[in-house]
Amino acid sequence: MQNDLAFITDRSKTSLTRLINTMEKKGLVYRIGCNDDKRINHVYYTEKGKELYNKATPVFLEVMNQLAENLTDKQIKETVEVLQHIIKNAEKITNPIL
Repeated sequence: MQNDLAFITDRSKTSLTRLINTMEKKGLVYRIGCNDDKRINHVYYTEKGKELYNKATPVFLEVMNQLAENLTDKQIKETVEVLQHIIKNAEKITNPIL
């Protein structure tokens, strides 16, 4: 569902809607509204979207492997933790109410 995607990707609903609209115009995804709740949209890959995903995934994984070359699992974990802390600090600056 669209709301779940917004939460998982840590994007605003508006930002995710714009992204899905763009992907839909490019023929990569399509939406089907929920019969029970008109506020809910289910988002699915088109065949073109699946093909792009299947082509991009190995490239993405190779880049990630190259970026992590000569780093230990501990170093990667620490880096992720530091970046998450920086993101939280940035959110406090842009949203001082939090």
